[in-house]
Amino acid sequence: MIPSSGGEHPYLLRAFGPLFAFLFSWTGVILTRPVSIAIISVVFGEYIVQLIPHSNQFSSPGYLKIFKKIAAVGCVVILTTINSISNRLGTMVQDVFTALKVISLSIISFLGLWTLMKGSSTGNFDHPFANSSKDIGSYALAFYSASWAYDGW
Repeated sequence: MIPSSGGEHPYLLRAFGPLFAFLFSWTGVILTRPVSIAIISVVFGEYIVQLIPHSNQFSSPGYLKIFKKIAAVGCVVILTTINSISNRLGTMVQDVFTALKVISLSIISFLGLWTLMKGSSTGNFDHPFANSSKDIGSYALAFYSASWAYDGW
């Protein structure tokens, strides 16, 4: 246990020295964290557009791209503003979204278990690997995506 603030930096400082700790922190601040926020906000924009009623009326790619970009930029601006106003307010927003995630996953898990206990719709488990890819690149992409998804572990 290293009782100092700074996230991974103190651990890397002790394990690998100041150069690697600095390079890791610099890369995180300049590249990896902003890119991660950008990707998450773009995905947020994609999902928000899907929630808009009658969004297929604006199915021309130009309108959808504009709505997605506005939603993505709005997400970053709103969350940055909230976190800039107050750490406590940012923590409260994060707690609310975490609770919503846990509640959503609990509902999905409950509905899945309920469906299995009813005995209906389980035919998709008969041949679980029937249409699996044999391409090694697909497996590499799956592992990479899972690693990226669990960045905050």
